[in-house]
Amino acid sequence: MSLYQTLVNRLYFDGEYTIGQSEQPAVEAELNLFIRRYEYDFLVQLLGLPLYEAFYAGMQGDEPATRWLEMAYGKAFLLDAASVKTGCKVDAMGRVKAIPSLPFFDKMNVNYRGLLNAPEDLADPSLLHAGYGATSPIAKYIYYHWMKSHATTTGGSGESTAAVHNATPIANTQKMCRAYNEMCKEVIDFYHFLDMYIMNYPEFDLEPNSRFAPAPINQYNFL
Repeated sequence: MSLYQTLVNRLYFDGEYTIGQSEQPAVEAELNLFIRRYEYDFLVQLLGLPLYEAFYAGMQGDEPATRWLEMAYGKAFLLDAASVKTGCKVDAMGRVKAIPSLPFFDKMNVNYRGLLNAPEDLADPSLLHAGYGATSPIAKYIYYHWMKSHATTTGGSGESTAAVHNATPIANTQKMCRAYNEMCKEVIDFYHFLDMYIMNYPEFDLEPNSRFAPAPINQYNFL
């Protein structure tokens, strides 16, 4: 994978899912490596390579097409079960099912917030390329892997946790789970969005066995 201008940046990691000291050059440089790796990883799993390449190229222009803006910044719609084609739904236990035998609904209101999640009060979605307190399933996926990687430090004697003066370190597993599980829900909303507007995205492969179907986790079954 070559280096490229990522769709999210360090300013996404503020608020609930803050990555501390990300404004410092050393931390920002390491975070940018995580963003490049896991943004690409997430989007290729979610979209498949043909749609990912088309989406990424489309978002680089000065005036992205409507189909790319809707994918990036969201759209509310009424989903009819008869239109479901991507085969990715969630059951009553919150588990993602790739090919359920029957839909779990007839009609459902979906507030798809987009892969970059424009805040409702932001009039110009293009400003999200500079952050502005945005969040997204991409950022939550990156946050999960960042926190998982930094839970311990690798040294000559193995894995360890850093000693903290004047503070009591606590496990970050609860926030990691919340970020990952919110990402799972947003993946489902994304596939519902594709169900409704698949005619706008001919690059997407409808084969159900190629769908990205992350399952919710808890503090005892980290991936």
